[in-house]
Amino acid sequence: MANYDLGILRSRPISRNNFNVNFRQPTDVFEFDITGSRRLGLYLHDVTGGNADLRLYRDTNRNGVLDSRDRLVAVSRTPGGDTIDFSATRGTYFAQVNRSFGSRVL
Repeated sequence: MANYDLGILRSRPISRNNFNVNFRQPTDVFEFDITGSRRLGLYLHDVTGGNADLRLYRDTNRNGVLDSRDRLVAVSRTPGGDTIDFSATRGTYFAQVNRSFGSRVL
């Protein structure tokens, strides 16, 4: 699993096109900080050759690591699992991407 720190999210959209999940690394985690209340739109692009699930966690124990104590706050609701819209408050969040390929879930 790869982990990426995206830093503080501002009002401008950001895109990370070089990060991908594949058969060898089916899970990625993206950490980012929100400095105030705002609406988040998380989108996966170019998901081909399988499906992806997107989950959003809040770092409730404030240790900077996605672990079992962190709270799941949103999951993707669209077919293919590639979109989350969420009203976030100040804090650290993790966006976790899980890929599955064909009938084999990784």
